[in-house]
Amino acid sequence: MNGKFTQTDGLKEKCEQEKVILAQMKKLINVMKPGLSKQMTYHSMTHDTKKNQIMQNDIYNRLNEIEKKLINNEMQIYAIQQYIEARGAETNLQGMIMESMTVCNDINMEIIKRSLSV
Repeated sequence: MNGKFTQTDGLKEKCEQEKVILAQMKKLINVMKPGLSKQMTYHSMTHDTKKNQIMQNDIYNRLNEIEKKLINNEMQIYAIQQYIEARGAETNLQGMIMESMTVCNDINMEIIKRSLSV
């Protein structure tokens, strides 16, 4: 351990230099802070004014209503699609058709056997 930390003076000096730099940056930021705060307030007020103007616009209101209707219609379309898919699965008659064909073939074969044996 004794041999590893031989340059502590250099590290202390770097630390002190960094403290000075950070203190200068802090002073600069404190000088800039009120100006930035004023700019932020100005832009916030401008934004709120524009937002209110847009919200009071008839076209904006109509677009909002149309968007709500579209969302509602999309939900209804999705519900209808789900219903159709469910009903389609319930009314899948392919298996019943194949079973009926098999029974018909069995009956026909039995009739043919009986007619040949008579």
